[in-house]
Amino acid sequence: MKVEKIMTTDVRTVRENDTMDAAVKAMWERDCGFVPVLGADDRIVGVITDRDVAIASWTRGLAPHQIHVSEAMSRAPECCSPSDTIETAEDCMRQYRLRRLPVVESDHVVGILSLNDLARASASQPRVVQADRLMGTIAAICEPHAIDAKPKVATAAM
Repeated sequence: MKVEKIMTTDVRTVRENDTMDAAVKAMWERDCGFVPVLGADDRIVGVITDRDVAIASWTRGLAPHQIHVSEAMSRAPECCSPSDTIETAEDCMRQYRLRRLPVVESDHVVGILSLNDLARASASQPRVVQADRLMGTIAAICEPHAIDAKPKVATAAM
């Protein structure tokens, strides 16, 4: 089966010169934690996650409306095509440990394929998205990254 059959098509986007509060608003309104970022030509240039917003705000000591999306977004995101097979997209998610993939045609966002989409498809169409394969994908995505050193966190003197 092709990605286009199960992807989410009602996608909110932000622009790279928007401030992070625009991304937060889009995530709130769509009940998601991921928004594709578009350049001036409406082509995808990156993605921003709720974690990106939180980390950028915390590390800079600034509110989201004080930080531009371009300062914290991931550039050149991995993407899939609506005509890709679900297995191909899932392999990409496994390899790069991604919970969500922008679905693009000619560098324009046409949807998002998420673990949620795969889980719903697995429940309703078990022959299309096999539960054991999905569990393997989730396990690969959740594998901890190697951490060389923990960041130093300033603490208030007591």
